[in-house]
Amino acid sequence: MERSMTEKNALELNDLSVAYRVGGRNRAVLRNVSLTIGRGEAYGLVGESGCGKSTAALS
Repeated sequence: MERSMTEKNALELNDLSVAYRVGGRNRAVLRNVSLTIGRGEAYGLVGESGCGKSTAALS
């Protein structure tokens, strides 16, 4: 019997997009982000200040 994706993975994101409203306009900060973290795996999210790390983690 094959396990479902939720049983194999601790986290799955598929095509996550986030935009903020700035000055009356939408500003896309994440576009089509997908990632999979399997059970027991550990990952780090690194990048420059303001690149969307916290937005991705909190979404």
